[in-house]
Amino acid sequence: MRRQDELLALYPGQDRFNRKFILSEVDRLALAFDSDEMLDFLQQEAAAKDPLVQHQALFTLNLFLPGYVRRKFAIERAREGLWSSYAVAVGDLEKVEAQADEKARETDRRRKEAFARLTPMTTRLLPLLEHASTTARTLSRLAIAQFPLKTVNDRLARTFEANPAEFELLLAFAQSGGGGPAHGPLADLLKQHGKTQPDHLLLLSSTPAETAVATVHELSSRTDTQGRMNLAQALSKMEVPDPTEAVRHLARFNEGWVDVYCLGLLAATGRPALIDEVLAIHDRSPHRFVKNQAVRAAGSLRGVKAQEFCLESLKEPVEPVRAQALESLVKMRCPPEVLKAAAAPLLKSKFLRARVNALLATVEPTGQTLPSDVREMLMSDDPMARVEAAYCFGYWQSPKAVNLLKTLAITDPHPNVAAQAVKSLSKYPAETALWPLLSIMKERQDQVARTVARVMARYEAAEAWYVLQVLLSTMEDRGADRMRSLLYRTVGALAGKVHVRPDLGPLVRGLTETDPAILLGALEGVKWYGREVGDDARRALHTAAGSLDPRISARALENLILLGDEPAIQKLSSKLASPEEPIVLKALEVALELGVLASEVIPAGRFSAWNLEPSRSARGDSRPDGDQAPDQVLQCWSQSLPEGLNVAADLAEPDFEVHRLPGAEGAGGQPRPTPAAGTAHPEGAAAQRAKGPDISVSGRSRMPDTAASEISALAKHLAKQRARPQAGGGSFRNSLSGNTYLVGQDFTEESMELEPTARMIRRARRLAAFLGANRILLAPPVAVLVIIVIVVFGYHPPPVSTRSSSSSGATAGSVILRDVVGKIILRPGGTPLKNGDTVKAGQTVVSQEDSKARLVTAKGGRIDMTSLCEITVEGVSKDQARVDLTVCAGDYQVDFMEGGGFKLRLPPYTVTGFRARMSLSNSTTGMSVSSSRGMLTVAKNDGTSTVLEPGKTMKLVP
Repeated sequence: MRRQDELLALYPGQDRFNRKFILSEVDRLALAFDSDEMLDFLQQEAAAKDPLVQHQALFTLNLFLPGYVRRKFAIERAREGLWSSYAVAVGDLEKVEAQADEKARETDRRRKEAFARLTPMTTRLLPLLEHASTTARTLSRLAIAQFPLKTVNDRLARTFEANPAEFELLLAFAQSGGGGPAHGPLADLLKQHGKTQPDHLLLLSSTPAETAVATVHELSSRTDTQGRMNLAQALSKMEVPDPTEAVRHLARFNEGWVDVYCLGLLAATGRPALIDEVLAIHDRSPHRFVKNQAVRAAGSLRGVKAQEFCLESLKEPVEPVRAQALESLVKMRCPPEVLKAAAAPLLKSKFLRARVNALLATVEPTGQTLPSDVREMLMSDDPMARVEAAYCFGYWQSPKAVNLLKTLAITDPHPNVAAQAVKSLSKYPAETALWPLLSIMKERQDQVARTVARVMARYEAAEAWYVLQVLLSTMEDRGADRMRSLLYRTVGALAGKVHVRPDLGPLVRGLTETDPAILLGALEGVKWYGREVGDDARRALHTAAGSLDPRISARALENLILLGDEPAIQKLSSKLASPEEPIVLKALEVALELGVLASEVIPAGRFSAWNLEPSRSARGDSRPDGDQAPDQVLQCWSQSLPEGLNVAADLAEPDFEVHRLPGAEGAGGQPRPTPAAGTAHPEGAAAQRAKGPDISVSGRSRMPDTAASEISALAKHLAKQRARPQAGGGSFRNSLSGNTYLVGQDFTEESMELEPTARMIRRARRLAAFLGANRILLAPPVAVLVIIVIVVFGYHPPPVSTRSSSSSGATAGSVILRDVVGKIILRPGGTPLKNGDTVKAGQTVVSQEDSKARLVTAKGGRIDMTSLCEITVEGVSKDQARVDLTVCAGDYQVDFMEGGGFKLRLPPYTVTGFRARMSLSNSTTGMSVSSSRGMLTVAKNDGTSTVLEPGKTMKLVP
């Protein structure tokens, strides 16, 4: 089951601490292709009545929004480092670094220009901080937090002084620039109010890393359990070079929930060296949920010691721990032969998650048969089992699986099963998945259809073009239904990803719709497209801006603003001053979006109409009489988080190997449409080929006869399920709760209580209830003794001893191939590579005879390989450019002076370095490693290691 669906299904009915924990996980999913559901979820929980839940939801929402809008507008965080655009002589590092600095300064300048242009809205936003309506007041604080202006920040500071208990105010102050090193006393405010308002401590994440760590050391003993939970979580949302001491300060209290968040902090670093801290918490804690989270954290840290720890954890008698251990081994790219041996005992596990993980990690199904376990899950009466079967089909791709997923999505009465089937289908190539998805949308007029629309927007490059062309050609045939509203959104998102302007006539005509729901869909589509749409569309937008429906008028003005219509800024600002609350609320929603866009999207040039040249004041020009000096733009809080978000996205769920079985390409598909005459295709003629089986006149694909019987059997089984009285969502949650390790279902109450007195009272009540329910009569002296022992000391099961271990690694990412000479291939598959291709974790680059290439990481680290060399990418971190590789004998030049750290495995040796240069050379006498800059550590499998200083060479003896 997809991670985000699992969290959403588990959330209802959880206690407040588990709800807080689930909410704290959601920002990791901001970059997921179907993250719209998570946004809806966070917005709903931001209005929760429980302050513990509401504050966590507000905090997570503000972390979530930047990544979400970057994903929706196809603005990826810059993955190319200094060396990716290297066009000067090797070694001219100063020039390359200067170019990168100039690019960063230009982006910052454009961001300031964007906010300066939006400042008229701030004069209308500030009075709303004291609005009579609670909804408007909260939303105004979220919106104004997106405007990092000096006047805004000063006003928020004054308002907070008068209302120090209001979390939203301090959140807005922190996000609008109050946490920067040169602005605002945020750390002092947290020290002052953290003891009485522990949720405020979440905002420590918006201070500089050194300030945050020092504050943790100071406050860890001055706050309560909830405060320590928040301190650990805050550090996990920022880049902390070494959180070891902070973790030790927080974990010394032996509080279960604090340990859980400390493990999350350690995992977020991706540093293998921190495995010992994970093991210390694991071995000390009596709680199974904490041990689970320790195994989970090990999967994110990776390395030899972490792998050993997870392998050892597979021997535990507790099934959730074993399931998590296997998942962690998948995440750390454990060697296939080791993984298969480790997973084999779990193939018969009674714990569904363990069994599914074992199947995905080890089984390679053929095109003719499905594993019997999956067939049993598919035909189960338990919807949880059918969900997991659908999840597996996303990785085992074949024509048979396509038709099974389509049947589940259309026929299964349980929405979770249907939604998972849709999301698994969307993992297939667009040519395979699109026509089944369109069939599902036609059959399901419910939430499943909305899921289809969302997942169709996930495709990129040539696939995005293909899906876009199909949707544009089919939209004319649809009536005025809600599905067309969904398709308008999808068409806009896809059109924004392609580099060639398509014929968006259907989308433009959507702006003249009279049905409000469909018109809103068209307005959303135009927004996601984000480019010039022509005079007809502009006229329609101006008409919509005059609508009496506040939703339509506000969204139309937003589109006009993004298309460069500056008067629309004033019109939207005037709506913020309206006496009618519905108008104010819709204008606030748009203002919030514009603030995020001004920080994350507009500076990247996504909206071409925004000509962000320096203002006259910046050029030194005199301003006309009456013009005010521009407001000072402070550093945005959201700017400090995206790198961490990228890391967290990699930590969200395991990445199993996708099996494309024979005949999978084109299964269930139709020929792709030919682009209109004169329209350039973004990926060339090769991407225009029509693929897929022959189709009948009805447009349905001809299903292989061998699969017909299974499809028929599944349809009959689902018909029986529909005929039964359907169990509610609670039944599904109970089934899921028994097959998950993402919530502390068995987490002892002691780990959740905040005060020792409360713990003892809870234990006494629990004991009294037990004695009363079972009518156990004890002799008075014995009873008193038992009660004293249990109430005062409690009972903790002895820790399960587990040997542990970890080392090399980083979160899965990719490197880029540069300066290709000759023939370079990618294994598995033997795919030829060309300049600019990416290489992901788990893939091997091979240079043929008389060939060479350069691998470049996200932050500029590079490795030059000569002919007859191989490099297997084990893992690449996006935050600090750590790269974990296995290399074969050959000649290599490694330069990470500006690009972070590396780990090269040449069994039985491992060479690690940070900001270092080295050479590896192969000769008849074996490999040698030479250090020219920085310091290297050369370790051997027997545990010995040598530090190699600049100018030194070491022989690597086999």
